[in-house]
Parts: sequence; structure tokens; C-alpha cells
Amino acid sequence: MSISSNISNSLQQYFDKILVISVPRFKERHAHVQQQLQGLPFEFFMGTDKLQMDMEKINAAGMYDEKLARHLSRHGKAMSEGEIACSLSHLGVYKMMVENNWQRILIFEDDVAPDLDNLHLIPDTLNELPGDWELVYFGYLKHENVTTALLLKQFFYKIFSALGLMKWSYKMVSNLLPTHYSAHVKKAGFHDCLHAYAISLEGARKLIAAQTPVVYRADDLAGALIMKGTIKGFVTEPKFFNQEGFTNQQMISEIKR
Repeated sequence: MSISSNISNSLQQYFDKILVISVPRFKERHAHVQQQLQGLPFEFFMGTDKLQMDMEKINAAGMYDEKLARHLSRHGKAMSEGEIACSLSHLGVYKMMVENNWQRILIFEDDVAPDLDNLHLIPDTLNELPGDWELVYFGYLKHENVTTALLLKQFFYKIFSALGLMKWSYKMVSNLLPTHYSAHVKKAGFHDCLHAYAISLEGARKLIAAQTPVVYRADDLAGALIMKGTIKGFVTEPKFFNQEGFTNQQMISEIKR
């Protein structure tokens, strides 16, 4: 089943460009995402392949700062080569957006899957977004619903932050969870996954500034800037795109190679 022409037209009219991030060797994934997004015109953005990276050159060029990455990580860990490649891929999209002066773009990763039951709400959701949004999650994980348990977790995080027992500031912890904005939009908190999101030109500039050199996992970059109040982030309610778990053995083998 393909994405309807009405939804496709709404997205094409709203966004200057629709891109899918992948790498050249994932041929099976290219074919699969074309099937998943059938009816929605998009272009592939070929990002950084971890198997083709030369870490010596990346470090020599100052493209990755391991010391700062460890400092910013909640667990004090350096980024893996796969995480660095992913961050460089998303960063490449942001730079291309600025170079082309695109005002708004929609970005997918190549494991995206549309939630066809919810897509009919996209036109209303786009109309509800504020004019100055800078990042919008159209699909995400973590903190989807604010529960009593999550509010209690946030309460204790605030105590830990005030006592200097965690890296997140009190302001960041205060912005941990999403809050109501409109019928189909929430102000974003900290969320996982960037398989389906949109950025504005101003958002791209802020993401580039914070990720030069690379110091965040791609997912954590967006979350950190939202919690710091640096970037105006939102999430859609409901989600319109999911991150697909591949069961096809050929795809699994490609991912592992």
C-alpha cells in the first residue's frame, strides 16, 4: 500500500526537499525503503559508511573530538565508529541544506516505515506547527507518553542535578519530557531515534554549530539541544513513521558487514 497522493502533496508543498539517508552498499535497503515510501518522491543522500572511514584522517582533520564526546556522554563513553559515521551522515545533510538555502526539509533514515493508519492527520499537524519551529520528530522512541513513573523519575533527576550528581543541568532535566502544544503536536523533550524528522534552516545552522567537531551521537545531539533550550523542538502526536526492525536475512547481513 502506497502513501496517498493527498499526503504526498501536502509533504511536498510544505518541505523544500525530502531526503533518505543511506550508504551506497545497502542496495537491499534502498529497494526496501523505496517500497515503504511508495507514492512519496524523495532523494537519497549517501552518507558516511563506517567501513570506508579513515579514523586517522578524521582525527587529524579535527572532525571528531573524543575527549569532548566522552565529557558530554552521560556514561563517559567515546563514540563508536558506527556512531561517528551516523553523525557525519546527518551533519552532511544539515550542511547541504545550508548550502542550498532550503527553508524546511524532511529527513528519513533507510529503515523508516510509515504508519499508514495515522498519515491522514499530517495536513492538520503541519498547520498546527508554529512558524518558528526548528526541529520536528515525525517518528521517535522514548518518552512517548508522560506517565507518573516518568514524572517521578524527572523529580529525582532534578534533585540529582541540583546536587551535581549528574551531567545534565537542572534546565535540561526540566525539559526532559514532552508537553502539550496542540491537538497533534507536543513540545519535544528527550527522545530517541532520527528515522523521521524535519529541520528548518535555522535549526540546521544550530545543529552544525553544536556538532562541529562531532561530539554527539546523532540522536543525542537533537535531544541535548532541545533540553538546553537551544533549539525549538516538537513531536507529532500520533507518530507518523516507525523505525522498522529488519527480518530479511539479506538486510541483516548487510547491516552487520
